[in-house]
Amino acid sequence: MNLAEKFDYLNTSVHFVGNLFTNLKPENVLPDYSVLSVNSLAIDFFNANGIEAIIWDVDGTLMRYHGQCVDDSIKAVFGKLTYAKRLNAKKALDAEKGLKHAILSNSGENRFRELGYIFPEIPVLRMYESNTGIIERRLYQHKDHIVMKQKSNYSSTDRSGLDSDYDLASEKQKQLRDVYMELINHKYSTIKKPDTRLIEYAMRELSISDPKKVAMVGDRAFTDITGGNQAGVCTIYISTPLHPHTDPFLIRAFARPVEALVVKMYNAIR
Repeated sequence: MNLAEKFDYLNTSVHFVGNLFTNLKPENVLPDYSVLSVNSLAIDFFNANGIEAIIWDVDGTLMRYHGQCVDDSIKAVFGKLTYAKRLNAKKALDAEKGLKHAILSNSGENRFRELGYIFPEIPVLRMYESNTGIIERRLYQHKDHIVMKQKSNYSSTDRSGLDSDYDLASEKQKQLRDVYMELINHKYSTIKKPDTRLIEYAMRELSISDPKKVAMVGDRAFTDITGGNQAGVCTIYISTPLHPHTDPFLIRAFARPVEALVVKMYNAIR
């Protein structure tokens, strides 16, 4: 992990502080539901609430910080939640049956690529922006799909733009992708949660237009929950993150305690 990657999580704080007044509103910080872990979730809960898709955070929610697989303690439940989709796909059933899934992580570039290999059957999504352009990027089934759009003409429903699809099973295409991303990273910055554009992008990828049919599940009140609430989706807060001792020092010593204090204070005056 290079130095930039190691401290990339600090960029998340910049994104949050950039719109501090809105992000800190109680209605944005407090989740619709709070559970101890993913083990508290069940398909029946999502069906009862009309939820058709789940957007997942990863580190602290599904695994330890920069882990390489879903944590053993929640693997069975996470598998059940995602198995219905895989089973339906195998049987060529209606795509609307079973929960849909996507992943949004505020990770750095190298970690983002790792997640594409850890979750090959779930779209792992990312966005970038510059003064002139917006890039939407999806890792899915070992392909890296990149769409570049002009910012002046950008629309959440606009499907036009430079559209590139790289097959990561091909070493040549993988090298071409790496060169392309190197150029992008010099001119573009990563869009991070709680920016609602990420939630809206995930909804488009999941072919769902009604935010009430989508749930955002994560362990960070200031990113996952705040972003989800502002986008109008159902928010589910994982109140006991997985292996918090593996978090970077500033997250352990500052970010998580501040988030917990703010949530506790808002709950007290709710």
